Amino acid sequence: MNQTANRGPLFLPIIASVGVVVASCFHGVADAQLVVTELMVNPKIADDAVWEWIEVRNEGAAPIDLNGALFAKLGEAENTTADVSAATAANTVIPAGGVAVLYDGDGSAFNDQLFRQAWSLGSGVPLIAVDGFPALANNGTSRNFGLWTDAAAYATALADDGEGTQRVSSFAGAALSLDYANGFPSVSANGPSIAWNGVGSFSDGANWAVSVAGSGVVASLPIFAPGTPVNNPLDIGNPGRVAPGSAAAGLLISEIMYDPASPDATWEWVELYNNTGATINFGATPYVFHDTTTGNTGDLTEANIASGVLAQGKTAVLFNSDLNIDQMKAAWDPGDALGTLFIPVAYFPALNNGGDVIAVWDSLADYQIDAASTTPSRTTGQAITTLAYDDAAPWPTTTSRQSIHLVNLASPASNGASWARSVADDLAGSANAAAVLDSVAIHPGGDLGSPGQFGVSTPANDADFNDDGIVNGADLLIWQRGFGTGTNHATGDADGNGAVNAADLALWKATFGTSGVSANVAAVPEPSSIVLAGAAMFASSALRRRAK
Repeated sequence: MNQTANRGPLFLPIIASVGVVVASCFHGVADAQLVVTELMVNPKIADDAVWEWIEVRNEGAAPIDLNGALFAKLGEAENTTADVSAATAANTVIPAGGVAVLYDGDGSAFNDQLFRQAWSLGSGVPLIAVDGFPALANNGTSRNFGLWTDAAAYATALADDGEGTQRVSSFAGAALSLDYANGFPSVSANGPSIAWNGVGSFSDGANWAVSVAGSGVVASLPIFAPGTPVNNPLDIGNPGRVAPGSAAAGLLISEIMYDPASPDATWEWVELYNNTGATINFGATPYVFHDTTTGNTGDLTEANIASGVLAQGKTAVLFNSDLNIDQMKAAWDPGDALGTLFIPVAYFPALNNGGDVIAVWDSLADYQIDAASTTPSRTTGQAITTLAYDDAAPWPTTTSRQSIHLVNLASPASNGASWARSVADDLAGSANAAAVLDSVAIHPGGDLGSPGQFGVSTPANDADFNDDGIVNGADLLIWQRGFGTGTNHATGDADGNGAVNAADLALWKATFGTSGVSANVAAVPEPSSIVLAGAAMFASSALRRRAK
């Protein structure tokens, strides 16, 4: 459980006199039963729990408000703050007879809107942001979680571990619990959810299956966050600037950024200085750049320096082609003031922080001769330039976020004493990288699941593709995305014939502005309006059932 300081305080239900009957039915679970119907435990972004989620169904006759609820796993230390809070979640209610999707809301950059965009969910599907979302393990024995609606119920599950720490010893008092460690479908592949088929007990893994495309299951869409920083301006270097001195003939490695502060290794780079006496056209004669450590990257099957023209006496900066030239220019040569030549390199080798051997070959054939001689690493006998750098004296040390560069081209590159750390405003003209803002994919799309849906087949002749209770422009967008490819209602198949085509568009036009056949989950009123309306408004909501 993520127990961070910025989670909301523990909110116990406050029952106003005007709404005693209503509020009491919210937190009373005797008249309601919660079951888990679907889990996303291994999304494509496996290291980002915000894309994990739990679909929960309320099979009772009264809504359940999770404001003040706590999540925990067996063996976890006592938690004293609520994991679900009305102070941070736009909705905390699971409607009677309906489903809600609980996701990791512990982060200011993630919200209901982004989750709805990814899964094409209308406002009729209740979402609940959970500040202390229980990280859903993909393997091992910790694949369990419990949900308690208030602190008093949670306290019944605690016991002293013999060392003075209160820990969750059971799921006593839990409104919901699930152990999916044994007998449940394998979730080793990134992307698909696992779902209960609605038959028998939801706690029996034999009643669950991995989600596959079709039958109501949809693929999530990519989500981009515009204006997101993609590098760290603390990085310091001087790429594109030529060091003083007369270099020996040949192609020379003159600067290395092997440990950037920027988010990942894609911001590593290597500078070359051309003193061959001739212009090198990498487009006409592709070269190879690699390291000798076979464990970093597999052997190459094609030359990876395949563009750029490097003039005699000039430098070029080799960078990871996972970035683009515009990003490198924005970071290291804003406005193209220096005219730095940046060359993208496919399969850019990971540069070891503790030292590495890097080399350039002027043909794939020569590289493959060395690659075949692994004893235990690749050799460099056929390379036209090789450099073995280190992070210990006489090489520059403490190089995090700083490149290392040759102080003078006449100095032997193989001697660590010839190199220096880049420091802002040094004689080499080193400077901090400029901040680069770009649209970043915070969710790659392609996860398979059906959050907010549970039941049997979708009625035909229904153009309310996102199940928000009305046929509108949002449904047209779903139809457009699925045109010609759809296999289910959620991709824009209105008439249920297995294809998304012009007939579905015609039905959308004919029913525009009207209600769909029936909303999958009724919209949940705000608590204040619920109190004013009274308990009579909480009859079981209609649920359009879909097949999984």
